[in-house]
Amino acid sequence: MIRTDCNKKMEEHLDGRKILKQVINRIKESYIDDIIKKKINPNNSITPRNYGALKIHKFGIPLRPIVDTIGSPTYALAKHLEKKLRPSSGNTSSYIKDFASFPEWIRNLKMNEEVLMVSLDIAYLHTMIPMDEAIDMMRKNTNEETPYIIRLCLKSSYFSFNGKICEPTHKVAIGSPLSPIISNLYMEHFQQKSLNSFPYTPDEWKRLVDDVSAKWRHGKDKLKTFLAYINNMFDHIKFTIEIKKDNQLHFLDILLTKKEGGLSFQVFRKRTHTQSYMHANSHQHPKQKTSIMNAQTTRAIRTSDADHLNQEMNHLGQLF
Repeated sequence: MIRTDCNKKMEEHLDGRKILKQVINRIKESYIDDIIKKKINPNNSITPRNYGALKIHKFGIPLRPIVDTIGSPTYALAKHLEKKLRPSSGNTSSYIKDFASFPEWIRNLKMNEEVLMVSLDIAYLHTMIPMDEAIDMMRKNTNEETPYIIRLCLKSSYFSFNGKICEPTHKVAIGSPLSPIISNLYMEHFQQKSLNSFPYTPDEWKRLVDDVSAKWRHGKDKLKTFLAYINNMFDHIKFTIEIKKDNQLHFLDILLTKKEGGLSFQVFRKRTHTQSYMHANSHQHPKQKTSIMNAQTTRAIRTSDADHLNQEMNHLGQLF
């Protein structure tokens, strides 16, 4: 028998082939515009690859598992859904759009001696969100058909690792275009349920995906009670907390310092940051070199107040 014919018959029995057929049929039968259908129809798809990103700045060097879904059967469809769902996310007052918008909020924040500034972090948010619960939650934000397509994208997943073909657990995997939007919508649901049901709540609560900055005026004892309460809301969502020390607290690579009536802020670098960049004499395009300096300069301007901007610019000048 000709090998290509044999391989073709074998592929009909493999999960990857079945998933591809399911995706093609779902796109064909969906409400999606015919022009878009042609664009997102999977062709020459590849097996997603799983790898781990080490978090070397944290104790024990935990690993963040990521599934590279680019080119997979469901990637283009998931990308299309993400664009459709994007307007329904980030509509709460607690939402931080991006890294640069946080300092704008800090500038106008009023503080006094009794107020605590705290930061909270969720351990492994994406991989802790139950897939079935996330899909059910989507029914409130979409039409009747979309949750079924989302289910296909999330559940028809597999990946290669260390020479093996595996399928993920029942949690949402990092790497799908749908992961960020689902995480945001899920956290908005969590906030509404937890913050509205506890007698003592933060005066301010700002969140960027899994990082939260909060302003607390009810004392440390009630803060511990509040942390225990929100950690018992769901088995899979667990917060860790950091309270200002020596009037300082870092959040989103910004160092916050308490001052009279408010907060000052400047660029924060982790202990593991080597400050190693592309060398000026390296064989790279000049635009790549200047873009590094432009990015660091823009970061300094956006995340340093007037009292610290000159200090940061002098540091960059010496560094480069």
